[in-house]
Amino acid sequence: MPSTRTYKTHAIALKSNPFAERDRLLVLFTPNHGKLRVLAKGVRRTSSRLSGHVGLFSHSNLFLVNGRTFDLVTQGETIEQFPLLREDLWRLSQAFYAGELVDRFTEDQHPVTGLFEALVCCLSRLNDASLDPTLAIRAFELELLGLTGYRPQLYRCISCNCEIQPASNGFSYTDGGVICPECLLTNPAAFSVSVEALRVLRNLQTRPEETIRKLRASSDTVEEAERVLIGYIQYLLDIRLRSVGFLDIVRNLRAMPEGSSLLG
Repeated sequence: MPSTRTYKTHAIALKSNPFAERDRLLVLFTPNHGKLRVLAKGVRRTSSRLSGHVGLFSHSNLFLVNGRTFDLVTQGETIEQFPLLREDLWRLSQAFYAGELVDRFTEDQHPVTGLFEALVCCLSRLNDASLDPTLAIRAFELELLGLTGYRPQLYRCISCNCEIQPASNGFSYTDGGVICPECLLTNPAAFSVSVEALRVLRNLQTRPEETIRKLRASSDTVEEAERVLIGYIQYLLDIRLRSVGFLDIVRNLRAMPEGSSLLG
């Protein structure tokens, strides 16, 4: 908890839950204080001036005061609201996933250098209609993994350290990276990964901005890269992320023919 009684911080709300009759309990992510659980009093009133500054995934500058149980949000200034997230369910579902990743990989009041800026960049990319949100979220996964100490090794065999060649390589969640064809034969926990999917992962890891804007890859390749990263992340966390289920639901809705119904 910040030592001064009052303080201000840039923040993004990762979670927002009703509290008491008119308040909201927020989980904020901040650059210098890490993850904070704070109370925004009165924001459920229609007349609240604060409510617009503490919406989910809004980037705001908030003023807080230390409280007995929760710090209290007293004022706010909106920096960016990312309006496309409210208009596009697919992009919003990716934002929920990014938020859950930050929540799961961080502890309260423990800042992770660079992660707040990475989250703001991710939300900005998701808010850009010219960019593929699926590639944007893959780039964020890789950056988050690097910043939190779980950067996957994509260039050398995690087992024998030989340089990876464009061949039938593998990936091991337990070892945290790619495995050459020879070591793949003796590692039952590893699985095959295509040359194309590995190339996408490498490019997103080392030059994300250029890759997001210019990459041309098949949907099968992008989906394979997604499976590798989500599988690795869920292995590290030892849970199935709730937002992954939401992503699957939204993906299925998008794939349904226009005019069809989930009820048949």
